[in-house]
Amino acid sequence: MPASSLSTAPRSLAARLAAASLAFHSAARAEPPALPLPAAEPPPRAAPASSLPPLVVAPFVVIQGRLSAEPKASLDDDGAPSAELRRLRLGARIRTADDRLRVFLHASASQASPEMIDAFVDHRLGSFVLRWGQAKVPFSAYRQEQFFELPTSDWAHLTKVFGAERQLGAQALIEPGPAPGWYGALGLFQGTTLRTAHGQGVAPLYGEASFSFTDLRRSASLDPVHPEVVARAGRRLVRHHGLLLDLETSFSIDARPLPARDLRHAAAIEAHAEIGALSSRAIVYAGLADLVETHGSGVVSGFLAQARLALAHDGPWITAEFSQFAWAPALQRDALARSARLLAEASDKDRSAVAKAHSADGRSAGQWVALLALRHNVRPYLALTAEIARSAQLRILDDPGSYRVRLQTQIAF
Repeated sequence: MPASSLSTAPRSLAARLAAASLAFHSAARAEPPALPLPAAEPPPRAAPASSLPPLVVAPFVVIQGRLSAEPKASLDDDGAPSAELRRLRLGARIRTADDRLRVFLHASASQASPEMIDAFVDHRLGSFVLRWGQAKVPFSAYRQEQFFELPTSDWAHLTKVFGAERQLGAQALIEPGPAPGWYGALGLFQGTTLRTAHGQGVAPLYGEASFSFTDLRRSASLDPVHPEVVARAGRRLVRHHGLLLDLETSFSIDARPLPARDLRHAAAIEAHAEIGALSSRAIVYAGLADLVETHGSGVVSGFLAQARLALAHDGPWITAEFSQFAWAPALQRDALARSARLLAEASDKDRSAVAKAHSADGRSAGQWVALLALRHNVRPYLALTAEIARSAQLRILDDPGSYRVRLQTQIAF
């Protein structure tokens, strides 16, 4: 290699090293490359206007027309058959889609008795239900049924005394399931029976006028609160291949019953059985009421027996029913003494009205009714009922009893 080439080689190598060093330091001082930014998240969606689940609304209408033929009630009564629009009911069942919340509204729209009958809310959790509002007290399974499903034209007459009626309050229920097991209800109520149709206690014996607090034509304040506890416990013993047997008991305790009106205690023992096309029910009632004119208590008792036979799978049904209630002699004597006192205390101006209002007080020991009914569901929404009944007052020698014939048409949809 020439001497000139050897002399320039070190300088060329040194220049290359210097250039590499300068490039290394320049790269070390340079900013790192920018990383790509993540994609922007979509804006949050607006919350829905309501978090409640969808509602299911099922309105209903029930119309009952009745043609009745009964013996003369007085000399001014010609005993001719009478036709009436017995019931015109409107209502709605409202529930959430998950069926945990239910609202039941039920009103009478007839001209004779416009009133709000039911207005309550159910909170459901499986077979457990918490109910609050205006509803029937849970006394006897018989009175928990719907009137438009009755095999007869109306409720048994002894429900005037013992029948569970609407009150304001709250109750917890465990509903019977398809399999054998326990069920029942426990409720605390205001104490005032809101309607005059049922659950009047001893008011009919003492001649106390009943007032319907649910009547929409007038407003009235409720009686002072006198808490009433009502409970019902039952056991489904058998449910298998057309066989059913339920046994249950109900009781009520009124802390401060109103004189000449309320029962202090009431109890019922009930059995319900089904064997194929035959269904039967038997209930024994007992009630204890405070005497008004003297110290002590008196008993009122009752009994209901009912048997129903389905002539075909969807009817018609033939129903035989017997019911009776009886006042104890102590209650009768007390009602007579109160009537005499009220008449003696009345002014000359009011004596005639008082005598008329209390003329029958304590004079009846009770009443029995036996009936035979035929019900046929012509269509799912149309039912026809024909009924013949005989009734009589107890222990009144000059009461020969009376017959009653009813033809009833019911439209429900």
